Amino acid sequence: MTDVAVSANRLDTRIVLVTGASGAGRATAINVLEDFGFEAIGILPLPLLPRLLDGPTPLRPLAPGLDGRDPKLGAYIAADLLYDGFVRQITDLIELLLPAYRDQGKTHLSIGFGCTGGQHGSVAVTENLANTLAKGGWQVSKRHRELERRARSVSPLSVG
Repeated sequence: MTDVAVSANRLDTRIVLVTGASGAGRATAINVLEDFGFEAIGILPLPLLPRLLDGPTPLRPLAPGLDGRDPKLGAYIAADLLYDGFVRQITDLIELLLPAYRDQGKTHLSIGFGCTGGQHGSVAVTENLANTLAKGGWQVSKRHRELERRARSVSPLSVG
């Protein structure tokens, strides 16, 4: 973990960059920082880092609230070597089960995905699966519980 103090827009801002190999505990560290009141970004595309450090300006506001619905972040997540195989196997399983559920008179099938923060990986997989099933003629509804929770907990910022 690297602690970097920077000055952004005349305010002394502390930014903590959490780095480490897969499985080293980055997600746990980020969750702890969130518990202490830090705003946390689980996966930040590196090209956005200089903009984050520079901070927003009146002509270039900064909104780092990316989640798995963002096409660029979704593409980043889909680039993982295991992603295609995982999504293909999940899709195949669900496409096998759906007709059987319908034939048994069942009207709903609930599917849940989870990831460390509930904003990136699970959201991207859910969006992918929902789009695939909808294209196959299935009625799909989706809910991103963690995104909804975070949206309710964020108070509007005053502009002045």
